[in-house]
Amino acid sequence: MGNDATYQLRQVTAAALSNVGDRANRTPITVQIGGTGGQYTSGTASLELNPNRNALVDGTYLRNTAATSAAPGVAIALSDENDVAIDISRPWSSAPIDLAVTKDLRFGAESVATGPAVAAGNVTAAVGYTITYR
Repeated sequence: MGNDATYQLRQVTAAALSNVGDRANRTPITVQIGGTGGQYTSGTASLELNPNRNALVDGTYLRNTAATSAAPGVAIALSDENDVAIDISRPWSSAPIDLAVTKDLRFGAESVATGPAVAAGNVTAAVGYTITYR
């Protein structure tokens, strides 16, 4: 079993997020499941993001929850390996994963403008997940 990961997104200028919906600095995220080095090596598994619907959201994005100097008008957008937006306001599930082979689930996270008054500041967001083994 691994530990929860923290990802550091690159800094974004306010100019890069000048219009609502603008996105900038996609950061790749990889979650590896299965294979001979894993705890389970047969059957299938699936990964689900926001399974309990308790992520703090701003529309379909992760809300900025920075405790100090929060950047106004900024949230975090998640996307799948094909760069298709993930609506994090509801649970998202991967396709079944064959545990006999190693599978890299690839995602992206990036800053997104949610309002017209984007300004400098900190951005923090979190999302829960589960891995279901069958």
